Amino acid sequence: MNLTVVWNVWNNYEDVLLGSEILRLENESKKKFDELFLYSQGGYPIAPTEEECTYLDDYFNVDIDESHPLILQHPKFKGVFRVLNGIKQAYNIALKNDSDYVIVTNGDAWFLDIDKLFLLLNREDIKKSAVSARIGSCVGTYLNYGDFVPFFDDHFMILNVKKCQEHKVFDYDIPKAYSANFLNYGGIHYILIALMDERVPDGLFNIYTLVEDCYNHYGEHSGLSLLPWQYQPSTGFLHANCAQEPYLNLLRATFLEKLGFCKYPKTKNYCKNYFDSENKIIFNYKKNIAYFKKNFKENIGYFLVFYVNKIKYFLITNIVHKKVINHMHNNGSNSIKYYKLYYKVLPISFVSRRPKV
Repeated sequence: MNLTVVWNVWNNYEDVLLGSEILRLENESKKKFDELFLYSQGGYPIAPTEEECTYLDDYFNVDIDESHPLILQHPKFKGVFRVLNGIKQAYNIALKNDSDYVIVTNGDAWFLDIDKLFLLLNREDIKKSAVSARIGSCVGTYLNYGDFVPFFDDHFMILNVKKCQEHKVFDYDIPKAYSANFLNYGGIHYILIALMDERVPDGLFNIYTLVEDCYNHYGEHSGLSLLPWQYQPSTGFLHANCAQEPYLNLLRATFLEKLGFCKYPKTKNYCKNYFDSENKIIFNYKKNIAYFKKNFKENIGYFLVFYVNKIKYFLITNIVHKKVINHMHNNGSNSIKYYKLYYKVLPISFVSRRPKV
């Protein structure tokens, strides 16, 4: 199998250096992929140094139309359109490489288990689809239509290169989705939904995970919450917002050390710089996850939220849902199924809280 990986990056080039080192050297050791091409792309005025590109095949700039009305309204949309244009650019790179798949993700989103990655790409649903993505589930039992409200994760998007080519998924100049009605509300997560509706034929878009098994920086079930830390054990995918939130480096370095990646030179130096000398990090060997230790006050807050959530879950599934089910017209969908899938996931406002540093 031939694989291309493209990281979208701003100026957090160290993130890509470490993530690419781990993936490159893991593949050299385990020989999972016949050909592995690694790239980064972005729009920061200063390009990465030669050292920062040690394990990359190349770095590319992503062009955007800076006259777009949303960019004129707020500069944050420059990043949004670089990511969107970067998806098509990543596909074209992989097409030239004759890769079977290209995975498009962000610089701080890493692959920490190459065996699980290889198994994922060999799944039948991935093989049969043009685009496969992680979709978070905004669940509830009062949904009259559908199972859940989807949250489109822009990390770890998998493009089946041959399927995309066959169905001309990326044969466009400017898609209609770039001017969809609700761009200003859902940002890139909404635009990606609109883009998939516009460009991917029926039956060729695949949800390969609902991210129900993700953990946050406190080892709590966090579901679709991307920030500040999200680790998914079933895939080995880590998203750590270290460039914007430096306190996470301690946690990431400890995690990498426990997973055995300090045998690689750049990662070894990084871990030395952020060694946990104050015993702030817990490593759960059973779950294979690392997280910050909570103090007494934080534990009290956690258990209050946890048990309130459990009580709410019990009441909704055993009382409220039974009252409303006969009045719902959900066209064969099953919202309670997905509500139960997320029963361990705590509210996003809680799991995304930051520690006091």
